Amino acid sequence: MTELRFTAPPSVSLLRLGLRRAPGLRTGDPLPPLSARLVGARVGDNSRWRALCGYPDGGPVPLTWPFLAAAALHKALLAHPAFPLPAMGLVHLRQTLRASRPLMPDELGDLVVEGGGWRPARRGVEFDLQTRFEVGGQRVWWGTTTAWSPAGPGHGEDRARPPAPEPDGAPVLLDVPEDLGRRYARVSGDFNPIHWHAWTARPFGFRRAIIHGMWTLSRALALADAGLGPVDARFLAPVPLPSAPVLRVDPPGPGPRRLRVDLDGRACLVATVGTADENSPV
Repeated sequence: MTELRFTAPPSVSLLRLGLRRAPGLRTGDPLPPLSARLVGARVGDNSRWRALCGYPDGGPVPLTWPFLAAAALHKALLAHPAFPLPAMGLVHLRQTLRASRPLMPDELGDLVVEGGGWRPARRGVEFDLQTRFEVGGQRVWWGTTTAWSPAGPGHGEDRARPPAPEPDGAPVLLDVPEDLGRRYARVSGDFNPIHWHAWTARPFGFRRAIIHGMWTLSRALALADAGLGPVDARFLAPVPLPSAPVLRVDPPGPGPRRLRVDLDGRACLVATVGTADENSPV
């Protein structure tokens, strides 16, 4: 395992990510054993993230925050010369979030990001990144990010998606203003041009800018009062800026709760909260 070690969050420019050449994956290629570790990481001030997503002030950090805190490590891994996939053009497909206990902003530990496995998709490939926060060598928060890249061998088959869950809760209108992608970037450090303006998103195939799926998920979890989760989410369609999607969440009760965000009758995000099995699908 090649480990990149940092004592401060690494700085990786969008230009460096955009200009980097990568060979892609071929059948039989493994993802290289790469990891990035930020030693002595502080969970950190998450007040702007709370305000952006509608979490109440104070108390443990939101379940989604460590993912944002690890953004610089994600970019460092994607920018490494040995990583075979280009960073530009990646699409966030799925996200799991887990925590063994609440995390407080002043806690110190290590943030770690590792490459996982990959699989052919219909066109291109899906691959996993594992992120965790360790305190005293013990994992206390962790998640798996699954993304799609066109730079690999697809299987060419049309495979049916699992059906989108239908929550029982009343619909709640979400306000997604035009400037939300730029506000997200200032908090997260993710300055992907597909989130900025319509004119910066069009070269990537979008008529309008889109909001990052992690904002949509975090806003939904804040309204659902999801606590420690655990959470299994699928991102099914982009949410354009501006727009007014609708959230529905199962009322609190025994067992996992379902949530779904729709726009114009189309599911954009589906998730389950409180799944009993760490590996259970959405």
